[in-house]
Amino acid sequence: MVEHLHYPFLLLTHVICADGQIHSEEAKALHALANQIEINEATQAEVDKILSQELDCLSVREIAGKIPVNQQEETMRQVLAIAHVDGYYAPLEKQLVEEVCQVWNWSLGKVNNILKPATFQQFPGLSAKQKEEEPELSFAARVLKNEQKSPLSRALIGFIKDIAPETLGQTIKRVEREVLLSGPEYDEAIARCAKISREDYAFTESALQSSRKALERLEQDLGSILEKLRRSNQGKAKNGSAQEVAEQLEQSRKALTDEILRQLESLNASLKAKQRALNHFSIAFMGKTKAGKSTLHAIVTGEGWEAIGVGKQRTTRLNRVYEWKNIRIIDTPGIGAPGGKSDEEIARSVIDESDVICYVVTNDSIQETEFRFVNVLKAKAKPLIVLLNVKYNLRDSRRLEHFLKNQAKFIDNRRNGVLKGHLDRIADYAASQGVENYFSVIPAMLLAAQLSREPEHKAVADKLYAVSQVQDFLNSIRESLIYYGPIRRSQTLLGSTVGSIEAPKAWVNSQQQEYRRVILILEGKRSKFKDRIANAKEDGLRYFRTKVKKLFTDSKLRTSEFAEAHWQDKEDVLNRAWQAEPNSIKLNASIQQEYEEVSRRFKKEIESIINEIGGEMDLIFKLGGSSFKLNEQDSSTRWKNILTVAGAGIMLAGIGFALPVVVAIGGVIGVAAQFFKSKNTKRREAAAKIKEALTSQLERYEQQVLGSFDTDFNKHCKTVEADITKYFEILIASLKNIQGSLVSSEKSLDSLTMRLNKAYAKRVIDWCLDRYELLEDATIDREVISVKRDFGQQMTIHTRSEVSLQKSQADIESVLQEKFTLEY
Repeated sequence: MVEHLHYPFLLLTHVICADGQIHSEEAKALHALANQIEINEATQAEVDKILSQELDCLSVREIAGKIPVNQQEETMRQVLAIAHVDGYYAPLEKQLVEEVCQVWNWSLGKVNNILKPATFQQFPGLSAKQKEEEPELSFAARVLKNEQKSPLSRALIGFIKDIAPETLGQTIKRVEREVLLSGPEYDEAIARCAKISREDYAFTESALQSSRKALERLEQDLGSILEKLRRSNQGKAKNGSAQEVAEQLEQSRKALTDEILRQLESLNASLKAKQRALNHFSIAFMGKTKAGKSTLHAIVTGEGWEAIGVGKQRTTRLNRVYEWKNIRIIDTPGIGAPGGKSDEEIARSVIDESDVICYVVTNDSIQETEFRFVNVLKAKAKPLIVLLNVKYNLRDSRRLEHFLKNQAKFIDNRRNGVLKGHLDRIADYAASQGVENYFSVIPAMLLAAQLSREPEHKAVADKLYAVSQVQDFLNSIRESLIYYGPIRRSQTLLGSTVGSIEAPKAWVNSQQQEYRRVILILEGKRSKFKDRIANAKEDGLRYFRTKVKKLFTDSKLRTSEFAEAHWQDKEDVLNRAWQAEPNSIKLNASIQQEYEEVSRRFKKEIESIINEIGGEMDLIFKLGGSSFKLNEQDSSTRWKNILTVAGAGIMLAGIGFALPVVVAIGGVIGVAAQFFKSKNTKRREAAAKIKEALTSQLERYEQQVLGSFDTDFNKHCKTVEADITKYFEILIASLKNIQGSLVSSEKSLDSLTMRLNKAYAKRVIDWCLDRYELLEDATIDREVISVKRDFGQQMTIHTRSEVSLQKSQADIESVLQEKFTLEY
């Protein structure tokens, strides 16, 4: 018989895994929930696949597609209840909900309608006294308060109570090593850590929230700048340049906004990590698959994988979280598992919430590549302990007996022999990554420690445990907590949070520098354009003058022939003949043609200038790896669009003058004188007078044409120059506005990092003086003037008075993982 899968339960399993972590209590509660609603074996097998993130597990889309329409709303309420159980709706959880909505053809508005009542309504109709007596429902419980149609919904109320943050850890079985976690020293250290954590977190939360607001303001400013440009193109005073600039900058705004959203998600994730780290001293275990990480966890906590009752799988792609005795252990997935995360990805997933990182390596497979991720930790000034798990097959009884008889050799090998070779190799690998002296290496035999806890080896348990050297590791944890716990907490909550804000600050700085560079380029190109258009204007004037002078010179040469042919004509006949003269008609047409030619040449030159300048700018942006964006289109098309900004009618209108008329013959030759001269004389003198009159008028006409052209062409050039210059000016002004917003945002983020650095500096000084003071702005400012910090590299604290440190420089730098200077 084929067993039907419980698809809503499988979907909830995906939700629990969505944020990349699964708490041990979540795993236990999920197992209990499965038993309570009696899911079948086939469903449990799929649950195990999802928890271990196996490649063939059913996807969210596959599962959602199997849920009937009449069950979808109830299932969505169950999903939202689990997603909100810790008070944080993580981005990955949102993505999962959106993916389900896509499968079901739901709008996000439908999801919001489910969330809204749970968000804003609690205890309607209850009196103040009743509210005090009635335990407040969590957000997740309110989502399901009236949704109890199925056994799963009814059981989910109890499940939520079991995994809610306020109950996590309260029912966890306490398995302790008395030598490690007991006594007044430990209790006092825990109390100090808790007190400092609460104070530090207040600064951290404020800084991260303010950073978010700074980026949100930046996003709003970018939108406002472009909206203002668009509005300037409305109404009577339309501005084509502003509209064109707004369109061009839309891609730039979108690129900036997309990155702002990524930075906001990063800040949200950082804040969530700090929230998780608030109540516990956190240790993260990292290591390749089969390095002994799970064994180490079992030794430290007394719990193995089987003890938490979540199935048979030995591997997972999720971070597993365990808590006991106020210590929080984050067990990360094995590095190198098929389809798993890289060492850097795993390190980044725990770095913001861990006080100490423990990296497990084995003597039989130490590789240089294993230490590349260390730079990620060093950059965040995160303390690291390397545990070298020395593998030796002690399951063989003869080997075990031989080993116990010669156990001293293992300890001696630290100083010489094979073990020393392993330690030296690790040191060499660290040096190759530039992180020498960054971490300590603790050799141990985890299998020996494991055997010491098995009943069949009870007789030699003490010997096995002693030779395992695990106690050295446990002592280092105890030391980290008792002696360095408070400063480690401040490192996690204050010191490393600076890095979370430095990332968006560095991005904002790079953007404002880039926009400043682009502005300088545009200003240079604007000046170059003005020079080039001035040259184009002079070329146009020179070209037209040369052509027109030649036309008039040719016309003047032809006046003699005309005068000889028409010396006897009366005035009206003479003028009609001149107007009909082919050469005269051709003169006007030729002048008009040259008008058009010079206009065409000028337009072509302007296009060439714009394309050349645009091409230079595109090349500069590409070669410089510029993040500055304009609308995605062909470069030549984008810069040619500037020509449209200059307005229609780039061609000149052409000439508008009539041809000159010939003066009356009577005005040329005296009438009385005609009776006393021969015909030849009359012809010669009349022709000369006509030629003189025509030449004079052609010269005046030439000056009129040239003068008119100069006026029109200069006016046209100024219009084109003004319009395109206006485009550049609006573009530059808009970029300056964007840069100004970036500078303002950078200043806000810079002031926040300074505030956090000063708070961290105060904690460092107090730790160096073995004292405690309440962390407030007043106490900080009373002692610390400023902090100059290259995050993860060096910190210089300027104090108001001289401070006599009670710790050595070497100890301080070893703990802080940064070079340290105190200046008065």
